[in-house]
Amino acid sequence: METELFGVRKGYTMNLVDMHRSLSTATPPFPVCRGFQESFDAMRTMWKALLWIGGSVIVLAFCLIATAFLRTRAEARRADQLRTLVIDFAIGRTQESEVMRDARPFLSGITAQARDDNGGDYRSFIFDNMQLHRLHLSQYRRFTIRLRFRDGVLLEKNAEFSVEHDCRVEVTERAREVPGAIPSSDLTNHYSTVPSGFSKPVDIATIIDDVTYPERLRSQDWRFDLSYLARFGGCTDARSILPAISR
Repeated sequence: METELFGVRKGYTMNLVDMHRSLSTATPPFPVCRGFQESFDAMRTMWKALLWIGGSVIVLAFCLIATAFLRTRAEARRADQLRTLVIDFAIGRTQESEVMRDARPFLSGITAQARDDNGGDYRSFIFDNMQLHRLHLSQYRRFTIRLRFRDGVLLEKNAEFSVEHDCRVEVTERAREVPGAIPSSDLTNHYSTVPSGFSKPVDIATIIDDVTYPERLRSQDWRFDLSYLARFGGCTDARSILPAISR
């Protein structure tokens, strides 16, 4: 028998928790609305997955670029340290054993050794931006130092910086009268393919000095900007690598 409590039939009162459960499990009155909700949930899940994948790719790309840039910067610093060291090597006086002792920290990089037809031995040290080049962020750049010896004595030192398809700069310092040196009697003690004061863009340049050229000026001819090794893009003017070519 139903009773009334405060004017409400007791038989029709329901527990609120049971009412919530019944509503949550009830079949929606319109099947179309249920299909729309399922599609919306599937799309939201898909977008979350795409955002997660996209974010992961962006983070990975940033890490790769940062790692390549930092490694190339370290390579440029090592190249500059060796360049500074080689400037102080005296043509015709510095012994090969002394050179190789001082250059030992750089032997872990890319090196090469060869012999020419005159019995001279060449030792090359190579530094490049391969890390950045592989990511297609920069054209291939390479800085090479070559040292030529004969009978255990340094006769010639050469440095070359090249940017693939764009620029190449080369500096050579050699002996004039030491046996085995490249003959230079037909040249002045300083030769450059770029005239002094030349203002147009330069893509290829060569400087040749011998030991009779003042030491201060010879050192200036070796002042490569080796931070260029870690830069992006190409090269429009070789003077950005070696300002001395048009001094």
